[in-house]
Amino acid sequence: MPADTELCEYLEDEAVGTLGTDLFAGELPAGKSEGMVLTLYPGAPPELTCGSNGWTLEISALQFRAQYAAEGTALTKAKLAAAAFTKVKNQTIETVYYRSVTVKQSPGLLYRDANNRPSVGFNLECEKVPS
Repeated sequence: MPADTELCEYLEDEAVGTLGTDLFAGELPAGKSEGMVLTLYPGAPPELTCGSNGWTLEISALQFRAQYAAEGTALTKAKLAAAAFTKVKNQTIETVYYRSVTVKQSPGLLYRDANNRPSVGFNLECEKVPS
C-alpha cells in the first residue's frame, strides 16, 4: 500500500477525518469541493544498508491539503493533521513500520480555487519500510 493511503488510515485513527467522506488519498473525488487530501510525490532516494539486497527504507514525500469554504476550517484541519503526523516515531501503521514522519513546514495557504475556496496545507516526509 502506498504511503498516502497508509497515512490517511492513520489520520482516521487519530480522528482528523473519515476516509471516503472528508479524507482522501491522491485527490478529491469528482464532485467534491471540500475535504482533505494526502498526495504522494517523488521523495528522496531510498536508504540502502551495506549487505542488504535492496532498499531498507523508502523516503516518501507527501503534501497534505485541506480545502474548505472557510479558511479557518481549512487551517484548523491542517493543524490537526500536522500535530498527528508529528507523533509518528518508530511505529507500525497498517502493518508497515514507519521510522518517522517529518512535517516540513507550518500549515499555510497554498492557493484559492476558481470559487475562492482556500486550500491550506504543508509538505511532509516519511521514512518507512517498502510496502
